[in-house]
Amino acid sequence: MKGARYNLCGIAALFGLSALTGSLSACVESPGQRELVLFDDFDGFVTRVQPILDRSCANPSCHGNVERPLEIFSVHQHRIQADEIFMDTPLSERELWRNFERVCSFLVDFDDPAECALLEKPLAIEAGGGAHVGGTQFFDESNQDYQELLSWITEGLGYE
Repeated sequence: MKGARYNLCGIAALFGLSALTGSLSACVESPGQRELVLFDDFDGFVTRVQPILDRSCANPSCHGNVERPLEIFSVHQHRIQADEIFMDTPLSERELWRNFERVCSFLVDFDDPAECALLEKPLAIEAGGGAHVGGTQFFDESNQDYQELLSWITEGLGYE
């Protein structure tokens, strides 16, 4: 699958499919065709990616905010149920799925997993990253969180 471009098919359709299959689907664009591919690593997202989001992205002044395209729910921060903000209540399955779907929506239009917006935006400009309003999160590609996200994306999309 290396070199394929991934585009999400639509959040409503994805949520319906993910609720039934436990997977997030994406459309692979090839010249003249679209093919369904499953991103089947929700459990990996919960154990590997969500902790990074909690640490680095979920602050209310950043992505723990309804006004951000990558809106992230997190314990003690932004929640679906406003009365759970600042509480130790674990994230609900619904909150985790919404985080998963939002993160996967940033895995679009790339030929190499390192080119996706989820990794490129928070990477330092000097290291090949993009402008990130929240500042640099990864000073270079050797950052442990960067490597964990890259590994999760690479494995989930079937790159070897």
